[in-house]
Amino acid sequence: VVFVVETQGDTNPNHLVDLPQAQTYVVDFISGNTTKLGDFAAAALTEDGSGVLYTLPGGPGKASASLYARPLSGGPAKRLFSVKQGSLAEFVWGGPNGTTLAFSNDRGDHGFIGTWCPGTKALRWVSPGVDSDVQPTWSPDGRKLAWVRARVAKRTVGYGPFDGNQGNRGPDFAIMVGENSEADAKEVFLDTEFGMQTFGFGNRRLAWVGQDGLIFSTEAKSRWAHTVLLNTTTSAVKELRPGQCEDAEHFVSGSGVYLVGNCQNIDSLGVERVDLDTGAVEVVVNGTNDFVVGGMSDGGYGLVAVGDAFAYLGSTDSEPTAVFVLQGGKTEQITPEATLPRGFMTRPKPVSFRSPDGHTTLHAQLFLPRNRSTDGAPGVVYTHGGSERQTYAAFHYSTVYAAQYAVNQWLPDQGMAV
Repeated sequence: VVFVVETQGDTNPNHLVDLPQAQTYVVDFISGNTTKLGDFAAAALTEDGSGVLYTLPGGPGKASASLYARPLSGGPAKRLFSVKQGSLAEFVWGGPNGTTLAFSNDRGDHGFIGTWCPGTKALRWVSPGVDSDVQPTWSPDGRKLAWVRARVAKRTVGYGPFDGNQGNRGPDFAIMVGENSEADAKEVFLDTEFGMQTFGFGNRRLAWVGQDGLIFSTEAKSRWAHTVLLNTTTSAVKELRPGQCEDAEHFVSGSGVYLVGNCQNIDSLGVERVDLDTGAVEVVVNGTNDFVVGGMSDGGYGLVAVGDAFAYLGSTDSEPTAVFVLQGGKTEQITPEATLPRGFMTRPKPVSFRSPDGHTTLHAQLFLPRNRSTDGAPGVVYTHGGSERQTYAAFHYSTVYAAQYAVNQWLPDQGMAV
């Protein structure tokens, strides 16, 4: 298994001269040995699985970014290609023979989807335009390439669609599908009212189901953020799990789609599996007031299914996000318990109240001091969250919100109600 130890963004609280760097490691399951491959963040595997792909800024000829491959055996790295502008990300192998690499090239106020084949001398840009193309994904037979086209908002010259200058919504977006050549690229879905699901947390990536179906998240069907199945031939859209609730993340496995959402409990997150053949919904992990299934705050997946094993993230009111494995009807936490001083912690209570105009029910959590009267206690109002960044009566899976939750636990120990 290959894993990456990331740094916390651009932080350097100790003002070190040598800045913290991401590191990539490989673990041999047979020997149990762990080997460091280098000071970089692996982005994907090579087409044959014998190495890792990673990017570094710069390169020959004043390049802005370059893609490298390094063997898992720890041999020397090889530069595969460079680009003149922007960054490189979202690498996925596909094509008819499985040897074509698709990737995204973010150039700030616009971005392209590109493809590259080992041994070729040039990159191919797939239906390039003035918008930002992201999330390339190949159909199972490798003959179709789908991606998301995020539209640049009007009167925002020089800004990209993800710059956060459009208010509390993501950019207008389209789903594009290309086959064989640039001329074959076509728009199969368009949303100009609700916007792309870019706010909040969770992985809602575009994914193929069969040769004609695409899974993604949108509010366009019912005004609720749900995972939908799009027929790329007819452009028909169907919500997998309708209702007045929202999906935070999805993962496709076999004939089913696993959904992380608050449809079981509006104040928590659980996991449900939707059978794509029958539409049947099965509860896999209950989301309760004192146990919240976690999504991912920055890339990756918060849940994954392999065979009869199911792994997911979860947290409680006193235990930060941990990794759990469900197999054979038994659940096991496989990461060590956090070393926290739990003696002062209180159990927050989910509460709800009506807005002043009476039209909206608002959800919150109440933290009260333990073993003492709250009469006359000072109150602290912590305002944050919302449907796209919901907080819970448990540790959040985002590092920032988890730290803020800890503060909300500390304040009652000082005699305050939060």
